[in-house]
Amino acid sequence: MISVEKNRGIDKFLGFLLGLGISEGITVLFHLGNKPFLFIEVFSPLMFVYFFVRDGRALPKFLRSVSTGFKLFFLIIIASIIPGVVYFMSFSVAQNYFVGLITLFISMTAAFNAFVLQQQRQYIFRGMFVGLLLNIIFSLVCFVSFERGVVISLKDIFNRDAFFVPKYAFRAQGFFLEPSHFIRYIASVVIILISSIKIKSSIAKYLIICACIAALGLSLSGSVAIIIGGMVLYYFGTVHNKRGVKPRDIVFVVILVAGLSVFSTEIIDAMEKILTGANITNEENSGRFGAIVSVLKQWKAMIAGCGWNLTSSLIAQAGLDIVAAFSDIVEITVETGLIGGLLYVCSVLAMAFRLWKVHENYSRALSVSLLMILALQAGTDYAFNPCIMLVFGLCFAQLSENKRSLDS
Repeated sequence: MISVEKNRGIDKFLGFLLGLGISEGITVLFHLGNKPFLFIEVFSPLMFVYFFVRDGRALPKFLRSVSTGFKLFFLIIIASIIPGVVYFMSFSVAQNYFVGLITLFISMTAAFNAFVLQQQRQYIFRGMFVGLLLNIIFSLVCFVSFERGVVISLKDIFNRDAFFVPKYAFRAQGFFLEPSHFIRYIASVVIILISSIKIKSSIAKYLIICACIAALGLSLSGSVAIIIGGMVLYYFGTVHNKRGVKPRDIVFVVILVAGLSVFSTEIIDAMEKILTGANITNEENSGRFGAIVSVLKQWKAMIAGCGWNLTSSLIAQAGLDIVAAFSDIVEITVETGLIGGLLYVCSVLAMAFRLWKVHENYSRALSVSLLMILALQAGTDYAFNPCIMLVFGLCFAQLSENKRSLDS
């Protein structure tokens, strides 16, 4: 009995750290070649080892919860070195392949950990919630400071040149390298937190919502449109909507509109930039759109795949004047072939559909989160990071729990 209580206490603490750990992208503990490893990319594998040693049955349970489509997709990833070597006619690309494979498995440990901690998932959510608040507060502080002529940057502290530093216009990025990473993080967690975190004080809840909206707007990212769409879908698809609109909600909307009208010029300007960014084919995004098209034209590589994590090698060999494909879906398809790309997209959509069919807020929050992640992967390149994998793990755990409920 004491051992069970002790394990439960440890799980609560680990769950909180797991949720908090995915809430930043700047703390590099060490490098493997050119690949920086963040705190969560070290902490999550250590958690995996701990859970595996504690209960050897946990891993088989997790693997059984993963759909056949995802299993086949990951088998294709592992086997992709074969067509990759054939395509490049060289074994020199194997190094990038293995680095990508190691990085993928490290991220996958977050999915396993979230699955194991299903019974303590509220503590994961609490860690995610604290992380989200810290990101929002930091973004707003940086904005106020920028408006007063003082630029706050973590570039010098963390010694990473890739860190975005605002010069002429401010863009919220939280504790991430750049605004697009910040938006990907919010898209992954915000609907889950809305469905799971209980805040008794209505004033505190509305203040947090306003702060989150402000931080999203200040990112000036076109991807905000996807998050807004996801929020609308979740709202109209949950049982909360059946209770109708309460008077306090009307009062909140009136106060919010009145407050935002004071900053109408700034809001209109931000919305124009967000809508402009959402159009990937416009003049400002022509380089990103051109890069996606250039990689898509490599049909020879897409037939069977050029190998996992080898898009950069493909770009170099083809002499394309770009730095990346700027689309996870395009990279997945190029690296694992047409079959791999279709398997991934169809598996995510199938899992989202299965979760949506469960008429319960949390399951539908997971479903909407998956759809937003997939939509963002179509136009951004942030790969399978631990944050996304944690969401996948929560989805696997919820589907497994729903199945047990139906069986009983």
